[in-house]
Amino acid sequence: AVVDQEAAATTAAGGALAAAEAKAAIAESRLHELAEQLAAVEDTTDALQTQLDEKVTALAEAQGGAVTAAEEVAALRVAAEEAATTAGAAEADVRRLVEELEAERSHAR
Repeated sequence: AVVDQEAAATTAAGGALAAAEAKAAIAESRLHELAEQLAAVEDTTDALQTQLDEKVTALAEAQGGAVTAAEEVAALRVAAEEAATTAGAAEADVRRLVEELEAERSHAR
C-alpha cells in the first residue's frame, strides 16, 4: 500500500512537473513573441524619431531662411526709403535750379 501511495505520488509529481514544463514552454514562446514585438516597436520608434529629427531640421532651416528673407526685406525697405529721400532732395534741387535759370533769363531780357 505504501509502495502504491509512493507510486501514485511520483506519478502525480511527474504529471505536475510535465504540466509546469508545458506552461513554461508556452510562457517562453510568448516571451519570445513579445520580445519580437518590442524589437519591431523599437525599430518603428527609431524610424519615427529619425523622421522627426529630419522635419525639425528642415523647419529650422526654413525658419532661418525666413529670418534671412525678412532681414533682406527690411534692408531693401531702408534702401528704398533712402532712395526716396535722395530723389526728393534731387527733385527739390532741380526745381531750385529751374527757378534760378528762369530768374536769370528774366533778368537777361
